[in-house]
Amino acid sequence: MLKKGYLLIDVRQVTGGDMRVKLELSGLTCQGCLNTVNNVLMREGAKVLSIDLSSAEIEIEGDPEKYIKAIEKFGYSAKVASKT
Repeated sequence: MLKKGYLLIDVRQVTGGDMRVKLELSGLTCQGCLNTVNNVLMREGAKVLSIDLSSAEIEIEGDPEKYIKAIEKFGYSAKVASKT
């Protein structure tokens, strides 16, 4: 029970949410493949920040393991390239 005068704050809102992750993708052959991956991530609840077909990288906010599994279900491969 909270005492009077105290405020409960969700820390994720204060710190800007989930972790930013750059995923390195493989198995993409065209823009259509990248669109498929983007749609999969959005359906899974990822916030897609940037997509780069030339480097086959996508930057998201969220749990990378969850999204990697979702990408792999569609026949593509993904691994964490960097975290911030």
